[in-house]
Amino acid sequence: MADKDKGAALVPTEFRVSSAASNEGTVGILSIETTGGPIRVALDSEAAAALAEAIARLQTKLERVG
Repeated sequence: MADKDKGAALVPTEFRVSSAASNEGTVGILSIETTGGPIRVALDSEAAAALAEAIARLQTKLERVG
């Protein structure tokens, strides 16, 4: 999909974290308030680790550019 076909980027304005019990155990909840509305993501430990790794890679790329 070309960039022109994608919607506008949602700009984060606030981040919050919490946890909740589920049938599978406790999950982390990442809440991101954005200019387009809220985004809520439930993460298990493995997904949280993958997200943290992806953010670290993104930060490294941004530091190289900036």
